[in-house]
This record gives sequence, structure tokens and C-alpha cells, in this order.
Amino acid sequence: IYKANEDFLMRMTFRVARMIILRELKEDKEYARRLVTQILERLGTRENIKIFVGQEVYSAAEQLKADLAQKLGQLNNISVELDPEYQNGCRVETDFGEVDAKIEVQIQNIAKTLGASEDGK
Repeated sequence: IYKANEDFLMRMTFRVARMIILRELKEDKEYARRLVTQILERLGTRENIKIFVGQEVYSAAEQLKADLAQKLGQLNNISVELDPEYQNGCRVETDFGEVDAKIEVQIQNIAKTLGASEDGK
């Protein structure tokens, strides 16, 4: 029975997970800040950085830059830009490439890793 309904169960699991994640993110006002910090730590770059965030994080852009500098050290040529598409997540561009950390993209990547598709394809 499970095998016959595996795709359906995976799609339902991802839909429920998405709803829970989005609900939790409404309460977690520091998520995007932590996410940007983690991305920059993993990339290891400290210059020529563009960070795209939603309105809530953008309204405190200078504080975000100060927090990043405190945690990561000297940062050169860093900008924080508004992109309404990134209310839940962010996008970071550097000389080495781009990291799209929008929640939807993260969920899709998890689905691919598990060999599933959240839309049944």
C-alpha cells in the first residue's frame, strides 16, 4: 500500500512541512540574519557581497551589516538590497556565485535530495 501511495505521501509531507516552516518563520524574526551569517561563514568570502532580503530585514540593514562585521570580521564592499521575493530567506551574491536561500528553494532541494518531488513530477 505504501509503495502505491509513496508519491502522494511525499507530496503531502512536503506541503505540511512547508506550512509548519512558514508559520514558525513568522515568529522567528532573526532567521534571515542567522541564515546570512551561516552562508557567509560557509562561503568564506569577506568582500564584494550583495545580500537580498525582504522588507523586515532590509529596514535594519545597517544593523545587519554591523552584526555581520562583528561576527565575521572586516567586510568590504557589502550591500543589503530590498527584494520582496525574499520575505522568508535571502539571496547572497559574491564574486564566486550566488546562493538562493529562499525557503521554497530549500524545500525543493530537500525533496531532490530525498529523490522526491513535492509537486509529483
